[in-house]
This record gives sequence, C-alpha cells and structure tokens, in this order.
Amino acid sequence: MKDLGIALERVEHALERFGLLLQHDVELPSVTSLVAGKPIRGSWWGHPLGHAIYDLIGELEQRSGKLATKIIDAKVTYVHPPLWPAFLSLVQHDTSARVAGLPASAAALFAVVDCHAVLRADAPEIPRELVGAPRELTKAIRALEARLLVHSDSLHTDTGAHVKLLRTWRRWCSDHAVRIAEIPVTAAKMELDSAVQALRAGGLRRPKTPW
Repeated sequence: MKDLGIALERVEHALERFGLLLQHDVELPSVTSLVAGKPIRGSWWGHPLGHAIYDLIGELEQRSGKLATKIIDAKVTYVHPPLWPAFLSLVQHDTSARVAGLPASAAALFAVVDCHAVLRADAPEIPRELVGAPRELTKAIRALEARLLVHSDSLHTDTGAHVKLLRTWRRWCSDHAVRIAEIPVTAAKMELDSAVQALRAGGLRRPKTPW
C-alpha cells in the first residue's frame, strides 16, 4: 500500500479524537474501515487490503496504539495514551472480585499468570487440567480477557506458529516503562464511558464494555 503513512495518520487521528478505536467493526469507527475507506464485512484477512492492514496495525502498535485489549463488545480496542491512567486504574482495581465466579480452570490460569507476571500459553507452568486441552485453554484465556484480568498478545514463534502471551497489567506497565498514578475507579469509568459515547457518535448500537 503506497499510502500506508497517510492511512496511519488517519487512524492515529481517529484514535486521538475518540480515545478508543476498534481494530475491526462494520458499524463503529475501526482501523479496518479507515484503511479500506468503508466497512469490511467478515474477516479482514481476505480483503484485498488485508496485508496493508496487517502492516499498518503493526506500525500502530509500536506507536499510539501500544495499549490494545478486548474492550468494546469483546473486540480488540486501542486505548489512546491520555486514557491510560483511567484504564489502567480500572483494570487493576479489585481484581479479586473479578476473579470470583470464574470457571475453575480460568481461575487456576490467572493464579499462574499472576505468580509469573508473564506466561506463554504453551509454557510448562500451564495448569494441569488445561495441558493437552486446547479448547479449554482457549476458553480460559478468553474468560480472563473478558474480565480484563490480563493483557494478551499473539506471539509469533520460531516454528511459524502463533501462541498467546499473557501478562499481568503490572508487568505490561513495567515492560512499556509506564508509570501511572491511580485515579478513583468512579472517575475512571466516567472517563472511559465518555470515550465510548464519543465512538458511538449517536448511533443506535449500544456498545458493551466489561465494566
């Protein structure tokens, strides 16, 4: 894509404007729709601009899109740096309450991630009940993502495969040299909800958030 730089500027401008930006969506503002010029229905991987979108996402995640996790409607959402204090305060608040009610396997997985701070999904430390049970492991990871208990990345291994890399939010902050002063959780939610409403821009759809 010859205009990758221009497209990246457009995406970063949208992220700055809204505070939150979906990676892919057919209705709300998203990276894929901004690059393609219109919503992409279904998977964007098979779109003619799929490779360009992949390259742009890689660039974005090295810049203002460093913080991305499943927020709006359980989809990958980028958080603009000025919203980091609100978001990181929220996700690190009252963790025990969010762990309560998790399936036993997800709770066991979180305990291991919390102990090690960073954990590959193929590590020997994975709880015994999830070893050799890829579907159950995927469910456990999704449960942690849904409650914003961990940050997850897709790691490209030497064999060409992809594996999830799970981090505690403390470790994410450390790895990115981020020091955030905590703010009250009520104020954090109000700030984030304001960004969600800006992204919604008066549309009929009411996005769901984990909080």
